[in-house]
Amino acid sequence: MSCKMTQNHEGTWAGSTTPTASEACICTIAAKSDKRIKIGMLSWGYSATPPAGSLIQSTGAEPHEFRQPAVSAGPAEHFFIPPLEFPVDTAAVFTLSDPGASITGYLNVIEVL
Repeated sequence: MSCKMTQNHEGTWAGSTTPTASEACICTIAAKSDKRIKIGMLSWGYSATPPAGSLIQSTGAEPHEFRQPAVSAGPAEHFFIPPLEFPVDTAAVFTLSDPGASITGYLNVIEVL
């Protein structure tokens, strides 16, 4: 699955997927040199129950800051209150694992403006 950038009035849809079965979705929010990336919500799900799934957030060089098993079809969501913040000039990477078989995964990353 690939991620695409879109915007709405309440914030930026930092990433959402174009589903393809049996592929991991990796959504990268590019580093910003003038401000922090702030994530307000993640939502995800699979078209069927995956054998083993997970949602992981990382900053590349640093250890994972958010790890969530995704073992049911979903949908599932996680709100960050306060928002999950990243250092200035640091990219944020979100990965919804390969669901296997002919299962399709969906991932939305919502950035707070």
